[in-house]
Amino acid sequence: MRTRQIRPEKKDYEFELHLFNMFDEIQNKYYILFDFRTTKIFRSFLYKINVEVNSNISKNEIEFNVEGLSAPNFSFTEGGYADFQYRLYNFPKEEMNIRFLKSGTFSFNYIFKFKNKSIEVVKKSRKSFINIIIHKD
Repeated sequence: MRTRQIRPEKKDYEFELHLFNMFDEIQNKYYILFDFRTTKIFRSFLYKINVEVNSNISKNEIEFNVEGLSAPNFSFTEGGYADFQYRLYNFPKEEMNIRFLKSGTFSFNYIFKFKNKSIEVVKKSRKSFINIIIHKD
């Protein structure tokens, strides 16, 4: 008799993107913090999300290519979600096209409007592998 295999619960999204509008007191500037996290929590290691960022601020475009996870160089028994953070300084105060790719293949476009104290979604893709969460002050 075989034991029944237990499979983890399927999630709607593989990643979460937490967007924060922050103020850097040292540089005396506002910036947008893009905080990528996995929805899966790991028990043994703190993995890093490998993200390649291509930005063209003059054209109001940023591309995030989520390439996968990498194991840490050191061994701790601490767990948690994998993450990646990107800070966008000198952002335009108008609509900005942000494209998300997964390993260079899946592509989803969002249009955001960034202001000094707020973030607004103007247009979003119907399907995505990333759940976007905007944090307000």
